[in-house]
Amino acid sequence: MQQLFDYQIAKNNMEVLNMLNTRYFITSSNQPAFSNAEALGNAWFVNEVKCVNSANDEITGLGTLNTKTQAILNQKTSNIKPATSYQTDSNDVIKLKRYATKKLVYESQSDKPGFAVFSEIYYPEGWKCFIDNKEVPYTRVN
Repeated sequence: MQQLFDYQIAKNNMEVLNMLNTRYFITSSNQPAFSNAEALGNAWFVNEVKCVNSANDEITGLGTLNTKTQAILNQKTSNIKPATSYQTDSNDVIKLKRYATKKLVYESQSDKPGFAVFSEIYYPEGWKCFIDNKEVPYTRVN
């Protein structure tokens, strides 16, 4: 039987796997996949943005990051300066409403300013981000 899943590696990296919206794990070729109830979904609001000064700090920071409530932003490569903390509550929500090759449409609800993280591959050329039909800046995190 070929082992397809290393439990120790997954255990040590669950925050990253959750951030990447890993919904299922295949443990072996003769077992059914099992679901990951902790996957964070397509997008979510975080409470804290941890600013770092290097790519190395970004990578090492992932080892201690609670991806559900925190994001890491490299100040050297970012074009924005967000607040370091945000208030969120269980009523704050972001939902993917439409998915197409060149256009993703999300709908969000929050009573206060927030910092949204999207489980998408960062692409610096060509993406445009709009809130209420107004273009806004975006940046790479995590």
